[in-house]
Amino acid sequence: MMMRNLDIFNCAALEIMHTSLEKFPNLVVVDPNDIADRVRDYFIENEENDLDSQSLFHTCHATIKWLNQEGFIIIEQSFISGVCRIVLTQKGLNALNSVPKFADSEKKSFGQYFLEGVRPLPFSLMGNLMADFFKSIS
Repeated sequence: MMMRNLDIFNCAALEIMHTSLEKFPNLVVVDPNDIADRVRDYFIENEENDLDSQSLFHTCHATIKWLNQEGFIIIEQSFISGVCRIVLTQKGLNALNSVPKFADSEKKSFGQYFLEGVRPLPFSLMGNLMADFFKSIS
């Protein structure tokens, strides 16, 4: 279960950064329910469809808050429903502009991977991508 939470976090973080990047430098509305739906699709494709909506929502909401605490995004406004209006920070942008180590052959930035979204990425690559992403700026 612990690994599963990390996988959910990775998918959620990628989706949140993807959404922010698409609209940068404008504020973007991020709804943990929408993020949870996109994350769930990813797991269903990998034959794990026992994900509980409530815990998915909580993990996605916690991921938004974590990205804010770590300085990747700024939450400009948050609503009781969990919906947040966010914008990327300079740190978030720098991280998105760096190139993942594992993908040296491709020379694509994290931003390019993220704009394509979770879909085209093999599940096994997701963990590496996100581990690299958070390492690139620490």
